[in-house]
Amino acid sequence: MVVHRKSVMKNTRLYQKVLGCMTGAAMGDSMGSTVECLHHLAIKKHFGEIDDLRLSKGRISDDTLIRLATYGTIAEKRGRISALDLAERWMREVTPREEFWITELFVSAQLHMGLSPRETGLHNIRADDAAMAIDPIGVINCCNPRNAAVDARDIAGISQKGIEVDSAMAVAAAVATAFVPNVKIEEVIESARKFSSPPVSSKIDKALTIVGAQSSVRRIYSRLYDEVAIQDGSQDIVKRWRRRDSRIMKFQPNGISLGISGAEVVPAAISFFYFARGEARKTIRMCVGYGRDSDTIAGIGGALAGAYTGTSSFRKDTVAIINRRNKISLERLAEKMIQPIQNVWEESESSVENGRELLRAS
Repeated sequence: MVVHRKSVMKNTRLYQKVLGCMTGAAMGDSMGSTVECLHHLAIKKHFGEIDDLRLSKGRISDDTLIRLATYGTIAEKRGRISALDLAERWMREVTPREEFWITELFVSAQLHMGLSPRETGLHNIRADDAAMAIDPIGVINCCNPRNAAVDARDIAGISQKGIEVDSAMAVAAAVATAFVPNVKIEEVIESARKFSSPPVSSKIDKALTIVGAQSSVRRIYSRLYDEVAIQDGSQDIVKRWRRRDSRIMKFQPNGISLGISGAEVVPAAISFFYFARGEARKTIRMCVGYGRDSDTIAGIGGALAGAYTGTSSFRKDTVAIINRRNKISLERLAEKMIQPIQNVWEESESSVENGRELLRAS
C-alpha cells in the first residue's frame, strides 16, 4: 500500500471524505438546532423548508462540540482511541455552560468524582448522546466497520448503555463503510444493521420501509412519528423547563415534539440518507424538516452523507461560515486525521505480516 507520509494530499478521496463527513455533521447540527424540539408541521408552517445556514448562521451545538473533542483526542493519540482517552478531554471541555445537555454534564461530574468512563454511562439518563457524536470513530476506522463498531461500543459507554450504545455502533459502522471506494448505499445501511442489535436493526428496517413506500415527505414524517418515534417524556421536560424560552414560547403545545433515543434518531437519519440516495444537502434538509431532536438527526445524517459523497455536495462557503462562526478550522482538523488513519492502516498491515509469520512451518 502506498501511504502519503510527507504531505496531506487535499485532492485525495480520503481527505475529501474526511472533510465531507465533518462538514455534513457540523452543517446538519447547525441547521437542525434552529428547529430542535419542534413538530414537523410547526416547522413547515413557521419556517418552510430550511436549506442553508442563514437561520443558524453556522453556530454548532453540543453535538459537534463533543465531536470536536473526539477528533482532538484522535489527533492527540494518533490513532484509535479508548473510553479512557476520551474521558480526559471530556472532563476538560464538557463544563457547566448553556451549550451542554444535562446528560453530558452528569457524565463529566461522574468522571470528576473518580468513576471509570466504562461505568459512567450505566448511571445516566437514557438519551442519544452516545450516537450523536460517534462519527469520528467511523472516520478513524474508515473502511473497517467491525473495528468502528468495537471502538464505538467502548466510547459510547462513557455516556450511555443498552440500546443507546447499539445505536452508536450502527452509526460508527455505517460511517466507516461510507469511506469504501465505490460502495453502494445499500451496503452502508447493511453495516448499520449488522453491527447494531436486533431492536435497532428492526427500527431501521421499519423506517426504510416507510420512506420506500411514500413519495410525499409530509406523509413520511407522519408515518415515522406514528411508527418509529419514541415517546420518552423528553418533550414534557421541554414544555415544563423551557416554557420561558423565547424560541419555544411562540409555539402552541402541539407544536412541541421531541424524542431523544438513539433508537429513533439513528433509524430516521439512515432512512433520510437512503431516500436522498446519499446526496448530503438533501439528506440534511430532510433530517431538519423532521424536527424533534433535529440537530442530532441532521448531524448524523450529514456525517453519513458527507462521508459517502465527500465535499462535492456542499457549497464552497459552507465550511467558511462554520469556521468563522465557531472559531475553528475544519480543513486543518481534516488534515490532522490523515496520519492517524494511516497509522491504523499500518497496524492492520503489521497484524497481517505477523499472522503470515506465525503460519510458517517451525
